[in-house]
Amino acid sequence: MRRLPADGVVLAGGESRRFGGDKALYVWEGRTLLERAVASLEAVTGRVWLAGRDRPRYDFVGLPTLDDAVEGGGPLAPVVAALRLGRPVLVLAVDLFPVFPEDWEALYRASLAYGASCVAGEPPQPLVGVYHPACLPVAEEELHGRRRLMAMVERVPAALVALGHRLVNANTLGALPGCK
Repeated sequence: MRRLPADGVVLAGGESRRFGGDKALYVWEGRTLLERAVASLEAVTGRVWLAGRDRPRYDFVGLPTLDDAVEGGGPLAPVVAALRLGRPVLVLAVDLFPVFPEDWEALYRASLAYGASCVAGEPPQPLVGVYHPACLPVAEEELHGRRRLMAMVERVPAALVALGHRLVNANTLGALPGCK
């Protein structure tokens, strides 16, 4: 798989209230959810950033950290911070998987066709997506307004790409296959 000319951002800043503990550190099938997200992005891009509140707890993955553009801005804040670096951004939340290299390739190719953004769909999942610097003005507006990543996606040219497989959304421990 070729390296995509983009940076990766792992979103690990959620509070994990419904999960019952820090989901980024949850070990499932031999790896933490954080390690799974990092591996997904490292397979396709040369630089991966970590965005999250409890960074010292995540030092074991060895990633540089990305400060939120605005405190309390939810997942939109690190996306804005990454877009300010001037490169396309592959965004992946720790609780969404699997995202394979061919998924990133399909998302990236579709994003080029639209020139702005592309998210995994049906239904739309903005926490698995590719965002281009062209999104930055709208992202900045939303960050100082509704603070919702999906609100930004709804305002920019965007494509929804069906991945051909179901994403696990591990908001709760019971959402993980084999866990109750």
